[in-house]
Amino acid sequence: MNETLFHAYVIGGNREDARRHITDTLAPFSVEKADMYVTECVSFGVEEAHTLRQWQMLRPAGVKKICVVYSDFVTREAQNALLKTLEEPVENTHIFLATPKPHMLLGTLLSRVRVVRTVGSGSETDDAERFLALSARERLEYVGEIVTKSDDEEAAAEVRERALSHLESLELYFYKKQNVAVLEKILQFKKYLYHPGASVKMILETIALIA
Repeated sequence: MNETLFHAYVIGGNREDARRHITDTLAPFSVEKADMYVTECVSFGVEEAHTLRQWQMLRPAGVKKICVVYSDFVTREAQNALLKTLEEPVENTHIFLATPKPHMLLGTLLSRVRVVRTVGSGSETDDAERFLALSARERLEYVGEIVTKSDDEEAAAEVRERALSHLESLELYFYKKQNVAVLEKILQFKKYLYHPGASVKMILETIALIA
């Protein structure tokens, strides 16, 4: 194994596969416990990004510092905050961001990291297939899990991003199936999501019943 590390990685796939990959990657290296920063969350927000930035600037106890973030979702604000961290890497400090859907991250962020898809990663249409296998009632319940009520601006943006991710998974699925009729409906409603006043819940419920 080449015993060198890039300054930052994005690891795609499910969390357990990502965990094994990161463990194997770090196996050749000796890292002090004080130099390991590991966090797991459903959503990685701008506050977490600022905490990572502050940690990055701390002096190491040993030779290398390792940051590992496991998150199902990374907000747009957090990604923008991470750009500065990635643009100014600190010597012997390495960041691993494990998230199921790397393709949902900003291109500017992905251009500054090495993207790795774990062997066990599913296809980008797996989520769509699982959703379409649900009953109408179960689909509406699924939509309810995506849409959360909050007056917080960042949380509202996160809901919209999650909705877009869901529609893009369905879009890719029906594109591969060449189902033009449903694909056109999804593309139409996807455009509505970009309107500030649009109801995310209503859009997703409509798609849930016509897909």
